[in-house]
Amino acid sequence: MIFAVLGGDERSVHLVHRLLRDGHEVRTYQMERAEAVRETACPTLETALSRAGCVILPVPLAAAPGVLNAPFGSSALPLADLWPLLPAGVPVFSGAVKPAERALAEEHGLVITDLLTMEELAVKNAALTAEGAVSVLIQETDHCLMGEPILIIGAGRIGKLLGTRLRALGANVTVSARKDSDLAWCRALCLGAADTRELELILPRFSCIVNTVPSPVLSGERLTLLPQGALVLELASKPGGVDLSAAETCGVRVVNAGGLPGKTAPKSAAEAIADTIYHNI
Repeated sequence: MIFAVLGGDERSVHLVHRLLRDGHEVRTYQMERAEAVRETACPTLETALSRAGCVILPVPLAAAPGVLNAPFGSSALPLADLWPLLPAGVPVFSGAVKPAERALAEEHGLVITDLLTMEELAVKNAALTAEGAVSVLIQETDHCLMGEPILIIGAGRIGKLLGTRLRALGANVTVSARKDSDLAWCRALCLGAADTRELELILPRFSCIVNTVPSPVLSGERLTLLPQGALVLELASKPGGVDLSAAETCGVRVVNAGGLPGKTAPKSAAEAIADTIYHNI
């Protein structure tokens, strides 16, 4: 099969190598500054898309509103210019596709599969994020994690997987959630459990917090309850869950660690993306 890979970060570079190893023909565009895949670069978008049986767009799709996410590209490619050129009826994959972007693509008869909505990839990405978060916590603290009280806000895939990994390192982990079912899972995994709606009762006990909830759970009022110099690791997608201006005022250090799979394990993330695409097509 001919794959057209348009834009993307280090994950896309490793994805190209995986597809080539599997015997496929790969054509890339907006990746010309990536030395490792320069031999696959096409001079025009039309050349890259010619006879393509599958189009792979970046994860996330856009780095800026309406512009293809292409850090290795030499120029900006507006999505409005891309959609009319994509071949109708050919599978198109991407990730973090916003409703407005999807609607515009559908106007051109395109159906985009958002990889991040597929459970197979979501679970693998959560595992990679959890591992990367452990690495970031080790780098950003001046003490070992063993015995450290750590609060994880949110008991989704990432929250539970990260909780079990930190517990294995000896940390005293508490996970907060709103649903009784999520709290039951936390207790079943031998993790402390707390109600996110009642964080005020426990925040003073933690100088290390990990947020996975993309809504304002750490408001200015709650941040004042944290010890001076507390660390908040932000894993949630934008806009995140931390009042950044209030955190600075309160002396709380916030480390934004969104998109960890592409930063700490791009090759493994690419393998997960490739497997998911293969299973889908």
